[in-house]
Amino acid sequence: VGEDAYGDALLASLKSFGVNIDEKESKLAGEHTGIASIIVDSTSGQNTIVVAPGANFALTKEDVKSSLSDLLGGSDRKDVVVLQLEIQPESALQSLQTASELG
Repeated sequence: VGEDAYGDALLASLKSFGVNIDEKESKLAGEHTGIASIIVDSTSGQNTIVVAPGANFALTKEDVKSSLSDLLGGSDRKDVVVLQLEIQPESALQSLQTASELG
């Protein structure tokens, strides 16, 4: 997340549900938290989504590989990796490759 109120709110929410957060690793200096605005046409139901990706697009393949190796490689293994395409496509692909390699 970025260094802003949106990032602070997201981290606080995750913590309230018991998610272990390392704020130093979670906040990206000089970036804003990615946000999106969704507009739905009330007659057609069609939507338009405007995205300002912010810190999401700063996540590199190397960041993903390192973080997932730490999360999935230890004795306290995790069984599920969830991702979405609000990060760079190369980083999303790297997360799938790394998770597959680590079993």
